Amino acid sequence: MKPRPDPSAIKIKQMRCQILKHLNILYPSGIRLEWLHNTVICFDETYDRTLFTKDISYLKGKGYLRFADEPLGDVEWWQKIVVLTEDGKDIADKTAVDETLEI
Repeated sequence: MKPRPDPSAIKIKQMRCQILKHLNILYPSGIRLEWLHNTVICFDETYDRTLFTKDISYLKGKGYLRFADEPLGDVEWWQKIVVLTEDGKDIADKTAVDETLEI
């Protein structure tokens, strides 16, 4: 019998995919992190800033998104502009597969 997936792991994957989907709509433009959080929280009201911050860091570490204003230096984190990378667009468009985001 196949083990049942962990519900919290499924939620994490779903929210990370939602982030990529929303950034894909705006591609190649970006959005402020605060506004992106306000958008994806509509799918789960319990999705707090701590989880969002972890997911943004994870997706940035995978190379799926970047901060457009990073070269500017001292910008408050919630005011940063986040942009989907080409690799992130491939994942969002499902032309590439990342097993860690598959449900």
